[in-house]
Amino acid sequence: DELGLAAIDLDSLPSELPYAIKEVIETERFVERCTEECTRQCRRIVVTILQWVNRRSCFPAHAQVSVLRDGAQQNVPISQVGVGDLVMARNGFEPIFFQGHASKDASPYVRLSLESKLTLELSPDHYLRLVNPHGELETHVLAKDAAVGMRLAVSAEAEAEAEVKTATVLQVERTVLAGAYNPYTTSGTIIVNGIEVSCHSSWFLEGVTSAAATPLLYQQLLAPLRALYSVAPGLVKSFCAKFDGDSRPMSELGLRQIVGSLASIASA
Repeated sequence: DELGLAAIDLDSLPSELPYAIKEVIETERFVERCTEECTRQCRRIVVTILQWVNRRSCFPAHAQVSVLRDGAQQNVPISQVGVGDLVMARNGFEPIFFQGHASKDASPYVRLSLESKLTLELSPDHYLRLVNPHGELETHVLAKDAAVGMRLAVSAEAEAEAEVKTATVLQVERTVLAGAYNPYTTSGTIIVNGIEVSCHSSWFLEGVTSAAATPLLYQQLLAPLRALYSVAPGLVKSFCAKFDGDSRPMSELGLRQIVGSLASIASA
């Protein structure tokens, strides 16, 4: 019937019913229960991730990123990019699969002044990628722990084919700037003001794993969200657009609000 075989009470069936039929019914019931549980667990995982992303990780509104639009490369403020845009990352242009925060409100930042008159501002708990003189990753460090002499990778022309150079930090300051934006690319890296940085911030593995590995592990934990974008990019884009301009990062949204928003968008 319309309830399916899994809804049948096996104890009410005649004892002479072939065993094979009972086995089919029991199998379908098992599959149905597994599907329900998997759906429930996946929903919990996605919601948990949404409540974490961009917990402390942002760039100010004026930060420059390179975006590919209509086949042309443009440098635009990070406040003007969103889910689906192709932005320059470590290995070339990559799609933004999630926007963790998009607010015009002022926020505290760490300002790094580097060689070649480069400047980078990012949230204190945002990860920096420290490299050796050849531009190879050595470790990660939180922006609040940045120090003079540390070396960052620089993409001179912000192009995938450009020669990767490096620049050392000359000065570290604290400041307050307008806006708080944090797009997530599929590789977990992004070029901001011509400097290669991580998209990730601190969460719960600090002090448990090595600083070099922590952002890489966080990148793996975002796999369900990347998978959601790959199968339903419109859903993710609409969800992020719904909170564009909200002073709260995704981490401060309540469970009911997240689930309700996703459900309303999916049913629209």
